[in-house]
Amino acid sequence: MKSKTYGLRYRSRNEYGWSGYSPVAYLLVATEPGQSTKPTLVGADNNNIFVSLNLNTDNKGSTIIEYEL
Repeated sequence: MKSKTYGLRYRSRNEYGWSGYSPVAYLLVATEPGQSTKPTLVGADNNNIFVSLNLNTDNKGSTIIEYEL
């Protein structure tokens, strides 16, 4: 299930018995976000270009933290 965090721990056993449990490790079930559409040129002048970004909001279970143009 997307965006679900699971806590995992384990222990081992030998002929003398069980060990204590390990510390809990957490795993966020997520995948890379979907591809955004191409940017659209809005305008330009001698010093700037202006583009419109159709930012991808399908984060696939994890917050999008950065975009790169």
